[in-house]
Amino acid sequence: MAHMEQFLQEEFIPTLLTMMELTSLKMLGPVTEEIDDFFAKGGWAYDAYPLAM
Repeated sequence: MAHMEQFLQEEFIPTLLTMMELTSLKMLGPVTEEIDDFFAKGGWAYDAYPLAM
């Protein structure tokens, strides 16, 4: 989340979206409710792969 908060600030999102096309996103490890809410709010889907301990 710290990485996303630094680079996905509201003023940077339009520029980033013109530079890339998100086709899929894989989350390795536990997905917290905070991360899930962040992606739901943005309308972005992802695949989660929890890592076994």
